[in-house]
Amino acid sequence: MSNSSFFLRNHGASPLDVSQPAFWDAYAERLKFFCEANGITDDAKKRATLFAVCGLPTLTIPKSLISPRSLSDVSYEDIVNVLKSHFIPKPSVIYQRFTFQRCLQQEGEGVAAYVADLRHLADDCNFGSNLSERLRDQLVCGLKDEELERRLLACAELDLNGAIREAIAAESASSQARDICSANGSHTETAVAQQIRKGRNVRPSKDAEQRTVAAFTRNPCAGCGGDHPRSQSKSIRSFPVSSARKNATNKKVSANTFRHNVSDSPTDAYQEGSILFVTSNRQKKTSTTVIINNVPCRMEIDSGSDFTVISKENYRSLWKSTGPPIEPCRLRLVDFQRQVVPLAGVCTIDVSYGRHKGRLRLYVAKGHKATVAEPLRKLLRANTKWEWTHVHDEAFKKVKQLLSRERFLVGFNESLPITFTRDASQYSIGSVLAHDMGKRGEAPIAFFSRTMTPTERNYAQIDREALAIVSSVKKLHD
Repeated sequence: MSNSSFFLRNHGASPLDVSQPAFWDAYAERLKFFCEANGITDDAKKRATLFAVCGLPTLTIPKSLISPRSLSDVSYEDIVNVLKSHFIPKPSVIYQRFTFQRCLQQEGEGVAAYVADLRHLADDCNFGSNLSERLRDQLVCGLKDEELERRLLACAELDLNGAIREAIAAESASSQARDICSANGSHTETAVAQQIRKGRNVRPSKDAEQRTVAAFTRNPCAGCGGDHPRSQSKSIRSFPVSSARKNATNKKVSANTFRHNVSDSPTDAYQEGSILFVTSNRQKKTSTTVIINNVPCRMEIDSGSDFTVISKENYRSLWKSTGPPIEPCRLRLVDFQRQVVPLAGVCTIDVSYGRHKGRLRLYVAKGHKATVAEPLRKLLRANTKWEWTHVHDEAFKKVKQLLSRERFLVGFNESLPITFTRDASQYSIGSVLAHDMGKRGEAPIAFFSRTMTPTERNYAQIDREALAIVSSVKKLHD
């Protein structure tokens, strides 16, 4: 059996696919190792082996490129160089460096894989003696973990190996912490929760219901303190204000607005809730008055909601001086557009309704930017007496902090895709016109915002959203 036949049948080689020229280097390197393993050192035999296995489409390429010379008159190395120049032309160093600098760690990509991608992209960047420094810089600036990025930036003396070790250690610690939280936070998951997590609406079996009830005989319901599973709680747990993003959308949370892994453990394990359904202000709401920490509050009746979420503004309105302490929580909420709803924390409150009393958790959402700036806007209204208090000073500082964290504007590029985002809060409407930069996310081109008139503030939320769209399109078009 010939060497070429042995190569084809026993080493799994196949003719080079000319439609995928990027594989030429790997193909040529594998052929080189085959020749070394089989003791093929003669130049003519190596050339013959290459032409025997590369396939007819590949064979015609060097034959055309070296014409009028014959293939037998050209050395093996010259033929390999000719094919390499044809399949993989020398790239532009400027473009390769541009691609290298745009390489960011993707969701689900490990640090080791990200470093491997950077090394591969750096092959044609011609960094020379600065290769390690450039790899280190891009590794630190491209990490998706902002906390780790800040920690690495704070290091005065940091080399490439140190950055890789620190990033891999942090990634490993984060993964282990999630595993621990997952193991400790969901021991009492019910069969219903398992079906919800899979996205199916399946009624649990009778045996599953009995096991669920048995699991809660020792632990009272976290919602109302009764002797039953959390999913059967009849407590009143929805505040008749806007949802977790009230100050951004002013939408009411309906009965089943959250979907998450159900757990009755008192520990605050990491969870993710989704605000899926909203209702307009025109719909009739059923509400009643309950006592929260000795303060009467009008509450919307919702026996199916899993969380109680109010805004920071409503928290201050309930307790103008000293309220229950807000503690950090590991709950992560997203709205129906998969946008994260930032939470200020959670507090434990005493609730009484009729003959029922208990301690429940109240989640507090952070305010919206328009709400933060509202004290400053009030000073600009006509017939308003000028006064500068600690409220205005605090709002001014927060606005500066928010602006300093926003990305800079970019110029319009007709070759890039465009995204349009709009929002309407209780006080104002706004929008952002941005370019979709791929792995780099979105880069804003222009902003638009204005406060709503007193009449517009009485609109239903769906009308406010429509107002934001129409006003933004007119302004950005001009």
